Amino acid sequence: MFDDQFAKNYLEELLSPLGRVEISKEITDETRQIDLFFSPHPDRQITVDNLGLLGQIALNSALLEPYRNSPTRADVRNCLSKLTAVFAELQRQAKRENSPYNEENLPRLWILAPLVSETILNGFGAALDRNWPEGVYFLPPLQRTAIIVINQLPVNFHTLWLRLLGKGKTQNQAVRELLELPIGNNYRQNVIELLLSWRVSVEIQNILEEEDREVFMTLSQTYLEWKEAVRRQAREEALEEGLQAGRQEGRQEGRQEARRGMIENLLQVRFGQLDDSFNPVIEGLLSLSPSESSRLLIESAREELFKRFCDLTPQ
Repeated sequence: MFDDQFAKNYLEELLSPLGRVEISKEITDETRQIDLFFSPHPDRQITVDNLGLLGQIALNSALLEPYRNSPTRADVRNCLSKLTAVFAELQRQAKRENSPYNEENLPRLWILAPLVSETILNGFGAALDRNWPEGVYFLPPLQRTAIIVINQLPVNFHTLWLRLLGKGKTQNQAVRELLELPIGNNYRQNVIELLLSWRVSVEIQNILEEEDREVFMTLSQTYLEWKEAVRRQAREEALEEGLQAGRQEGRQEGRQEARRGMIENLLQVRFGQLDDSFNPVIEGLLSLSPSESSRLLIESAREELFKRFCDLTPQ
């Protein structure tokens, strides 16, 4: 689901300055993947304090498994089996390298979900810990696992970055707090861009859930400001190019470069970081009228754009 991808990209954005982040990391016992595996830089200079509870998690190696909806019993068991497989892999590595195998240094599994039923929490023996905020439930110690019920977290800056992965009113409140942060905040702008990308993709795919509508309303003004900023930048670049050239050719080139910038910006918002494989798509869109290229950018899936302009599917 797209929401799962948003959660992975979002956590990667926040955690990558602190350590190594591996998305969809494969484990070797069978064909399975960890949503996100984090290992802190041993000599990192960046403080984790600004990330609050998420920074506290990032002090040690961790498996992070985010869910958009309440996980089932099977989901929790599957996460636990991934953790067991990682333990076995680390034990085999220690044996090969003739190095000590320290139980205390093993990674911890963090299951992140907006809601988790009492049946699940009780069934797996998950309990609150007075040293951690409400909403953080730990399984028995040897399992090295915690379940974070995001919609139960206290509303403060310490929990903000995890509450942004919540649902309904919890996520909406967190988005409002994010928008109120100072513009100079290290994470504010990048996280807003990820949220806007999520908003665009959900609208295009027509998979909006009722609980997301309030969040989208909160983002609407920011979304409109972003679109206007893109248009304004395009106009300014076209004007600047035209003035510098002083000739019709220069003005035309300026407008073309401005269009290229807008196309690249919109492609990046929809599909993430662009690579060279997108070049034929960009050139193809530039060859169309502005109205036709805009329609394709909004309505077409990634595969459709590649098929139309380079008769290839993206890798």
